[in-house]
Amino acid sequence: MLKPMIATQKGRALPATYIPQNKKKKFHYLTPDQLRRIIDNAPNFRAKVAIMTMVCTGARVTELRMLKPSSFKSIKFMGGVRYVVHIPTLKQRQEEPPDRTVPIPPQLYDLVQQYAYAYKIGEKSLLFPVSRKTVWEWVKRAAKQAGLSEDDVRPHTFRHTFAMICVWCGAPPWSLNAWLGHSDIRNTLIYVHIAAEDTVQYYPQDIFSQFVSS
Repeated sequence: MLKPMIATQKGRALPATYIPQNKKKKFHYLTPDQLRRIIDNAPNFRAKVAIMTMVCTGARVTELRMLKPSSFKSIKFMGGVRYVVHIPTLKQRQEEPPDRTVPIPPQLYDLVQQYAYAYKIGEKSLLFPVSRKTVWEWVKRAAKQAGLSEDDVRPHTFRHTFAMICVWCGAPPWSLNAWLGHSDIRNTLIYVHIAAEDTVQYYPQDIFSQFVSS
């Protein structure tokens, strides 16, 4: 089974919910353990591959449903091989939405090829020929089976989680901006600000206090 591209710093788990100061809207994201539980409880193989893809790429539901086997590529990079997925950025609402290139772990690339072969999906055919409602139902069922609140877990939660994990692992904001397909980098910096608030307790206060004279 694919191990999602997830990590924490020094073993610290990501918090599950961020509530902005205006408290008008909750911002949910998941811990690595929660992600694994959801994936393990996916209702079927197709659902599991779809959830893994959203987790590892930050794709929106509509973008997920546009992906094809040919969207996943292996490319030569600095003497080695890297794997990427080209995702149509539908949120930008252009006649021909631009593709964004998102790195993926080799395990996801291999899994998608196996999945496409098992379901006899052609290179130019849709990987997930299902409705948005079906994807939502997959996620809700997996969350319920994993013992998580169905209200807090939805397809877009994986996008928020993808972004937070990338920030925690040191991805530069401009790289994350390109991976998420944001037209305005200020939308990407929201995740950086959240991560900064989450880590305030790790500020080395004892060290810096010695440089301050009374």
